[in-house]
Amino acid sequence: MDSSKPTIMEFSSRTAEKFGKPLNQKAVVAVKDVHRFWDDIRSGIKAKTLSVALNHASLAHKYREHSRQKLQGAGFFLAVLGLAGLFVQWQFGVAGILLGGLVFFVAKKSQDQTSRRFASQLVEDLADPSKTEAMEVLASLYISGILTLESETGKAHWPQYPSDVFTGETRFIAY
Repeated sequence: MDSSKPTIMEFSSRTAEKFGKPLNQKAVVAVKDVHRFWDDIRSGIKAKTLSVALNHASLAHKYREHSRQKLQGAGFFLAVLGLAGLFVQWQFGVAGILLGGLVFFVAKKSQDQTSRRFASQLVEDLADPSKTEAMEVLASLYISGILTLESETGKAHWPQYPSDVFTGETRFIAY
């Protein structure tokens, strides 16, 4: 057993802090399951037999620093102005639509890249046994529905038990 592994009470309370609100009964069950399979998760990440998939849009919604919504909104606004501009002077309208589409596309690409960097940093931190905070982040993202665990054996996404990724079963957490 990893000596840096916190107690279940410490892990639950710190995960609740990362989650941003008190954990409900289902979330507590999931957090306990992550805690119970702590070593399996770490070893799976290290051996690259376990992967972490993030929902980019949900991550951007929960963590505003990964969001490019204002830039995407600006691109959409420019495209709408361009569409209206087609009736005034078609050259400006086409330029507005193209510029708006380009801004929207760049913002979307940037958001995807920052969430991929976040995911790779999380995996890197999970592989380091001294960084217990990474497991708390993993648990909070899992119970938020932002994160999916995947392996050759199975896949687990909220509200499934996180250990389903190892067992290959599909069990849903019930009250």
